[in-house]
Amino acid sequence: MFGVESNGKSLDGFDRELTIAERLQKARYMTAQFGKWHLGPGPKITEHGFKHVFNQNSGAPFAVNIAIDGRDREMSRR
Repeated sequence: MFGVESNGKSLDGFDRELTIAERLQKARYMTAQFGKWHLGPGPKITEHGFKHVFNQNSGAPFAVNIAIDGRDREMSRR
């Protein structure tokens, strides 16, 4: 644990950690975060190693479809 047991707690411990996304980026992987994020404000997600962010807030409907290079694609059944 690094001190984030519930929303609204200090993120100092989490902010000091090297995330799996940061490790994957160092290994030249493309990283993305999809859906809800409870570890600070949405705009700060990229500071934790995620190149692309598809964030959901407030339980709103959510869907995403991206190409392998991270570009948005039209939703389809293919």
